[in-house]
Amino acid sequence: LDVRRARRDEALENAIRYEKDPVQRKVYEAARARDQFDFRRALRLRRESFDARPTSDFGVGGLFTAYRELGLNREVTDLIKTIYANYEFTERFAYQSLQSIRTVEDSQFMRQFAQAAVEEYGENASLLYQAHRQLLWAGDIDGASSLVPRIGNSGLQETSRDIVALRQACAERKTAHANKIHARILEKHPDDFSIIWLAYKIMGDDESAAEMFVEYDEQKDFDRISDYVAYAHFDPSPYPNFMQAVAGQGFEERKVVDLPYRCNR
Repeated sequence: LDVRRARRDEALENAIRYEKDPVQRKVYEAARARDQFDFRRALRLRRESFDARPTSDFGVGGLFTAYRELGLNREVTDLIKTIYANYEFTERFAYQSLQSIRTVEDSQFMRQFAQAAVEEYGENASLLYQAHRQLLWAGDIDGASSLVPRIGNSGLQETSRDIVALRQACAERKTAHANKIHARILEKHPDDFSIIWLAYKIMGDDESAAEMFVEYDEQKDFDRISDYVAYAHFDPSPYPNFMQAVAGQGFEERKVVDLPYRCNR
């Protein structure tokens, strides 16, 4: 871990030192701040780089993530609405936005955006995966269901197809079917940390999901924990060492949003 971090730090320092474009340099500086768990500085630098070069592609995914990590979901949605209204609706922007809108009170916009993205870029299986999830966040269970056969017949990896099936089963309250899918995921992918965590959260088993990070907090391996703070339904508060490391940045007040389509809801 220390060797990987040292190499990453060196790469970022070199990128910052030799980059001639001042806007791109801010992007690298934001990445360095994020690596140092200075989330507020990372957000400020991401915002400055976007303001200097506002398009629907350049740096916008990193800005969305910086907002999400601090639980600023309203700001993400408002920014996406602004970009959607004023800039080109690119495939990259559509994908990154589908990853990022988590304000369930904007369900109509979430549905409209997902439908527009599918209509324009429906050949992209990864985008369909994101659109399916967003439709479930928006409460459009039937609309999400209509995408399941297309995703199932796509070239998307098996773990992603299993997660789609699990989400849909839980959304439809088909608990017995969801339990079978969950058992299959645990059996076939026991070492896939991300998939196991997602599956626990979708099943509504928050205790098992939270337990997965305890040893990392005890070891002060904050990289593992910080990889998940962009998820609106991830709660960092049970991890005292991590919370101490990011004290004063807003994580104490960060709102956790439960998955609206989870089992046992």
